[in-house]
Amino acid sequence: MDPGFDLEQASVSLLRYTKEREKDIHSGIQLLNMFKACTYMLYLNDPKAYESLQDESDETLAVAEYNGIGRLISSQVVEDGMEMEANEVVVSLQGIVTSKDLPPFRGRVNPAKIQFYRHAVTIAVIDEAVCEKVLERIGHVQNLFKRHYGDGLVDACAFTTYVPGKTSYNTFDISNRMFKKKLDADGEQVRLLGRVADPDGAIQAAADSNGLVHTADNEVFFFERKKDPIKGQYRFIAAEPTIFQIGDIVEVQLSFVGLPLHQKKRKLSLALRSLGLIDAKYAKELSLAKFKTGARASGPPRSMLKRSVGYTEENVSIAESRMASMEVDDKDNGDKAGGADASSSKADSNKKRPEKKRG
Repeated sequence: MDPGFDLEQASVSLLRYTKEREKDIHSGIQLLNMFKACTYMLYLNDPKAYESLQDESDETLAVAEYNGIGRLISSQVVEDGMEMEANEVVVSLQGIVTSKDLPPFRGRVNPAKIQFYRHAVTIAVIDEAVCEKVLERIGHVQNLFKRHYGDGLVDACAFTTYVPGKTSYNTFDISNRMFKKKLDADGEQVRLLGRVADPDGAIQAAADSNGLVHTADNEVFFFERKKDPIKGQYRFIAAEPTIFQIGDIVEVQLSFVGLPLHQKKRKLSLALRSLGLIDAKYAKELSLAKFKTGARASGPPRSMLKRSVGYTEENVSIAESRMASMEVDDKDNGDKAGGADASSSKADSNKKRPEKKRG
């Protein structure tokens, strides 16, 4: 995090937003409420039952494979015991953006690496108690994948990093590849990447030439939290990915996936589904402070191309002296011309006047 970023104050705001979203039963499944919220799907018509739940049962959760990727799914069960269609679990987590790789993507495209292109964001969870709870919930998910894959699941939690300091925090890497092989997209809806992410169309062209497709599973959506001027309530509306900056307080929607590795191994990863801007205040303050610092910085003088415009006193005096010289030259020339004429007349008169002879 940038040294000029007000991490301490931003962490206070982040905690306030996190608690607000955690208590809002209409905010979707919050990671902090994860197992309780998944069980709540059985009690959609009885909110009081949701509030009374104390255990963190994971009976409604399971791991299943779809097109070669392990997914955490939840199944809804009705009163007669009939199991409905399974849904992939998508949970929300709040944090501060510490790094990002988001659209639009421009520049030279390397076709050999196009399959690794991705939407990615890293967020910081700062409050110690909240971070502990987040890690605990992810640990429960890790156990579910472990029971499905056994020793084939890598235990390392590579998507989170502890950052020590005056204000310590954990970062979480959340990403989603932009493409997958056609063979791995059986039954999935194929989409075009679009001009927002790929203004020049170069990425889509490279993907097409390599037999890769962009599907609904690769899509990432972007939102911004706005206050409804009529109802006075906050809601997320669609936004452009360019609005997100380092230092923003955001809400990430993610799912848990078991990605294949070499030697038939698997690793648990956090797949990015959407990114919503909650508060841009601290990112704006950092940007403004850096701008002012850059504007006031005193660096070595830069050599500039010089030019003279207008008339200086020296130019005028030179011009005047040249004019005076021209006048003198003209006068001298006139005098010389007059002298020549006089001499000529005198000579002529001498010729006409005969010399008197002396007797």
